[in-house]
Amino acid sequence: MKSKKGDLWVSAVLYLTLGVIAISLILGAAVPFINKIKDRNTVTQTKELLFTLDETIRRVANEGPGSQRELSPFTIGAGKLSIYQDVEQINWTLETEALIQEPNIGIKEGVLTLLLEETKTEGKYNFIMSTTYTNIDLNLTSQLNNPFAGTFSVLVRHSGRFTANKPEIEIHIN
Repeated sequence: MKSKKGDLWVSAVLYLTLGVIAISLILGAAVPFINKIKDRNTVTQTKELLFTLDETIRRVANEGPGSQRELSPFTIGAGKLSIYQDVEQINWTLETEALIQEPNIGIKEGVLTLLLEETKTEGKYNFIMSTTYTNIDLNLTSQLNNPFAGTFSVLVRHSGRFTANKPEIEIHIN
């Protein structure tokens, strides 16, 4: 009788070990795949958010002094949003392992330029979406640090000032 009890425990341990190994193999293959899909989804959502921000900036610039719009909540789920007022550019950068597009080739999509830069680490990339304003002067005011991540409020306002015949658009981030 003791022999059968021992066999039962050995079988139980073997089945448990095989189950853990099988689950580990499945998760080992599935997690990177899921992360790549998640990054692609993040890129799509952020692209729509940047199109909305760009449309708001251009609309406020065209409507004239005193015009303003608020985008709230403005959520950057992953990556970092940077506003460079010295070169009138808005960038969003995401570190990813997903091969979202051909590396090191810029693609124009509307007002956005999309670029997947290779990093020094094999299999890792920086995905960058950017837009540059040639006829608008951006002026950033923020209580938060640039670059931005998370959820915040964006107020886009036409200041009424012009620099070299370009309207000054104030971007307030809180």
